[in-house]
Amino acid sequence: MGSRTDVVKPLTALLSQAFVAFAIECDNAFEERVPHRTTLEGDTADEHLPWLTSIGMWALYLRHIDDDGTTTREFARRAGLSKEAVRNVLVRAIRWWGYLDIVPPRDEPSSEKASWVLRASMGGRAALSAWRTLAEEIECRWKGRFGSSEITALRAALERAGDRLRAFAPYLPVGGYGMRVGADRSAPFDTPSPLYALLARLLVAAAESVENDLTLSMAIGDNVVRAIAREELPIRDLLAETGVSQRAIASSITFLAAKKLIAQTRRGRSPAIALNDSGVEAWSAFERRRDAVENDWRERVGVSEIAKLRGLLEYIIDSCDGVVSLLGTGLIPPSNGWRAASEYRRQTEAFVTNPGRNLPQFPVIAHRGAWPDGS
Repeated sequence: MGSRTDVVKPLTALLSQAFVAFAIECDNAFEERVPHRTTLEGDTADEHLPWLTSIGMWALYLRHIDDDGTTTREFARRAGLSKEAVRNVLVRAIRWWGYLDIVPPRDEPSSEKASWVLRASMGGRAALSAWRTLAEEIECRWKGRFGSSEITALRAALERAGDRLRAFAPYLPVGGYGMRVGADRSAPFDTPSPLYALLARLLVAAAESVENDLTLSMAIGDNVVRAIAREELPIRDLLAETGVSQRAIASSITFLAAKKLIAQTRRGRSPAIALNDSGVEAWSAFERRRDAVENDWRERVGVSEIAKLRGLLEYIIDSCDGVVSLLGTGLIPPSNGWRAASEYRRQTEAFVTNPGRNLPQFPVIAHRGAWPDGS
């Protein structure tokens, strides 16, 4: 199995691991307290309960739904979505996941769909209510775990950096082709923004700088390609080496193969992949562009400001109480949660034991529910 060398992490990797950890902790708390359904229940799942998704669904879309309903036109405006994107989101939120209902206005039952009203479904009301307070609750947990002054300082450092970079995205958008972040047009949170939004807007700003005209996205480059940059790896080892889901790994390999950046080989009986010459060139270009981001931020935000931000993130990611990771304690799922299920247990235990080594180095936000590791 390949091993990670002890090198200084890019600032984007530190931001990513803090972001992913915060999102997972929110998701674990949501799963524990809000009635929902998943594949774990099989045929016994209550079809009236909403499907379990990540807090990204709230941050990107569902926070724009008012208690008394929001028209589809207003929802599209607030979320910064095109007509096609609205259709895709609503198919998932209404038909697939069951968080919303859509009804015509009472006084105009035959009006155009843009005037129809989106409301939380019976099962979705508890979900939206929980999501409204979860981020603040998890931030309070972090203050108790890492120190109130440290988390307050982190928030301030993220706010200053985001303001100077003119970044405002509330969450990483669902990845497009090649897991690219792309431009984000959704409205920011009101002040004070959730801590995950402050982390996310810097990650989006970094991705917009790196991904422009490059083949590799940050989600593929800093996870799968990073893992195979120095040596061929069996595909089965990529789960441990990247921290992203099997689905995300499969999608990454499909993309890399289509772009002719990898050689697919075998190590013994196991399928393996390695970068070919074109892949090595693409990785070198990606590394240069990604590393230039931190240098650019030092100029635009300030050398001392970026050093302070880096130090706070390293403290949070690496802090231990004896041999127990403080960040990892928040990643322990409910005993009946999906991350505790047998097929996910090994990766969950890796996150809990050593999040600085095992969490993804860039979030993978897939359309299946905005889970931060592409699950």
